[in-house]
Amino acid sequence: LSVKLVDGRYTDGRVVTANLSGDLTIKGPLASAPVISGTINLAKTVITVPEKLPGSLAALNIKHKNAPAAVRAQDKALRPATASGSSGGGGLNLDVTVNAPSQIFIQGRGVDAELGGSLRLTGPASSPQAVGTFTLQRGRLTILAKRLTFTEG
Repeated sequence: LSVKLVDGRYTDGRVVTANLSGDLTIKGPLASAPVISGTINLAKTVITVPEKLPGSLAALNIKHKNAPAAVRAQDKALRPATASGSSGGGGLNLDVTVNAPSQIFIQGRGVDAELGGSLRLTGPASSPQAVGTFTLQRGRLTILAKRLTFTEG
């Protein structure tokens, strides 16, 4: 199955609005382990930081690089040990590249930033792996009547 997106628009009604195009294919056994692959090209994308965040947010999987011992200890204390094991296969798999050379705008709560870059999402849809980066092209944060201008991020 092939899908061609031309001047599509996605919105969740609160946080994200994106204009997009691209080509996607769905291959393999649809009932057990289909693979969605292809490329999505984002045009203007606006992410609005809401005034209040929902009470039930999922925990982020943050990996610290060259963290001091105190940070590693705190991270270990905050993350309880989980039993390692794989979730026995099946489900939707991804191999999708998301291109957005510019025009990813993050706005709200004093933030005004623009990002751009490319990201490849692979693996099961339940826990995809992302390879690539979106880098800051310009950014400002206004807090307590002071404006901070960011040059990289």
